[in-house]
Amino acid sequence: MASKLAMLAKLTDLKELTGFGGSDEPKKEPPTQKERKDEEKRKEAQRQAEEERRKRHQQEEYQREKVRETIRQKYGIKKPAENSKAKKKEMVAEVAKDYNLSVEDARQLERKIQEIQT
Repeated sequence: MASKLAMLAKLTDLKELTGFGGSDEPKKEPPTQKERKDEEKRKEAQRQAEEERRKRHQQEEYQREKVRETIRQKYGIKKPAENSKAKKKEMVAEVAKDYNLSVEDARQLERKIQEIQT
């Protein structure tokens, strides 16, 4: 019994040292008007930086695509189809809607299309 009490005492001492037993720190005060304005400015600057980054990446991708297109023209390469899976799913969804197919019937239709194409 005494050993259990000693272990319990050590455990409470450990909790106090590590901060698990509760803290004596005062609670944070609500931010001041200046801190809120600074936070808003920081968020706005971050949003603008993200927007500029997005525009820069779009411009870079456009330039890369121009280079790719010139290479395709030079060597007579056809442009690969974009998102063929997404187009297939859209087509199946459209057919399912037009013919009032159930979800299971739409899945079967999609499987049949895949079988035919392979």
